This record gives sequence, C-alpha cells and structure tokens, in this order.
Amino acid sequence: MATYYKGFVAVWRPGSGFQQWVTGLTPDQFKTIDDAYFQLGKRLTSVDVYGWAGDSITAVWRQGSGAQYWRYGMSPSSFKSKDKTHFNAGRRIAGIDRYGDELMSVWRPGSGAQRFVTGASWSKFVLLDKMYLVQGLRLTHLLKLGSAGYTAVWRPGTGAQWVHSGITVTQLKALDAGYFGSGLRIVSLDISNGRFIAVWRPGTGGQKFASGLDVDEFKAKDKAYFDKGFRIHVLRAKRFRK
Repeated sequence: MATYYKGFVAVWRPGSGFQQWVTGLTPDQFKTIDDAYFQLGKRLTSVDVYGWAGDSITAVWRQGSGAQYWRYGMSPSSFKSKDKTHFNAGRRIAGIDRYGDELMSVWRPGSGAQRFVTGASWSKFVLLDKMYLVQGLRLTHLLKLGSAGYTAVWRPGTGAQWVHSGITVTQLKALDAGYFGSGLRIVSLDISNGRFIAVWRPGTGGQKFASGLDVDEFKAKDKAYFDKGFRIHVLRAKRFRK
C-alpha cells in the first residue's frame, strides 16, 4: 500500500475545459513544454519542485490568456527583487514552491495587494496571518519545507479562513468533513515531515482529495475525476516515482 505522505497529493474542484499536467521534468524540459502550451493559450496554475534524484518539476496548465513569467532556482533575495518588478508591472504570484534555499515562482496578470513571506517560523507566520486577515487579505498558498520554515502568499479576499499545520491524514480528513459541511474548501495543501499543512476558505460544489499516489495511480484518478467535471486545484509531488 502507498505511504500517504509520499507520492502525489492532490485536491480536485469542479471545473471545465483544458487541463494538462506533467511531472519529472528538468528545468530545460519544463521550459520547452511551457513555451509550446503558452502559444496554444494555456497558462500555468501550479508548480512544484522536488529534489529527489535530481530536481523534478511538476506542473499544471489550464486555459488562460495574457502574460506569464516564471523563474526557477531563485534565492529568497532574488525572488523578492523579481516579485517587486512583476508586482509593479501588474502581475501577481500564481504559483510558488521552495526547495532547499531556492524558490520557483509563476507570475500572471493581477491587481490589488499582495504579501508574501518565505522561511518564516510558525509563530511569525501566525502573527503575519492575523495582521493580514484584518487588512482583508487571505492565503492563496501555504507551504512548509522542514527547517526552512513556511512560505506563504496572501491576496485580497473575504470570509472565513482556517489554517492547520502538523496534522495527520486522519485529522485532515476529519477537519475537512467538518469544514466542507460549513461551506469551506481546501485552497492550499502541503506535506512536511509526514504531516499536512492545509488552508480552508469559502467555496461551493464538490471536492476530491487523495494522497500517497504514484504516477500511474494519480493518472488514473485524475482521468476519472476529469471525466466527472473536476479539475486539479492543488498538486504536490512529494516523491516522484516512475
């Protein structure tokens, strides 16, 4: 049986139209595929980097338009500089991941406020989240990489927001059942040291979740959900297995 905290972790939400995902790509391979999809009107909605037997990029594309920029292998200071440039040009973070001391990010057209932090302790993250919550900002991404701490992105939003870190898969399922009944859905999900980090915010419609899948298992499950009108909302590849 699969180990729940290894392999693919995913959340599906109702959607329609084009969707394509890839995994196990080198940066050069990723660039070639993204260039081709961009010309066809497809845009990145998720990126994930896992450094196991060499860096492995996992990504999801959906139908989209407008500019798109991404950068791989940035230091935190370089990321901060790049984000400032994109922010001033009317672009916001649409996807982000950190592995070791480096970050990968995707920027797409957007407006309004944006805040982010990387390498934060839990206590620092909690203080920032409370402050941004009263300013009308909500989490879009929350990731944790071991001792490297938390990486988070906040954008304008309303309504309830619940965050749990360090929970088991059993606790995640129990929490999600309660939040689902209250009209909340998972907007961000990650795993660090075998424990989940999850964010719930208001949403409607169905939701599917799976973890511990290898490539073939994920491919089969994604096809089944795709055919039922679901699209990938969160995709994390915690261990790429061919």
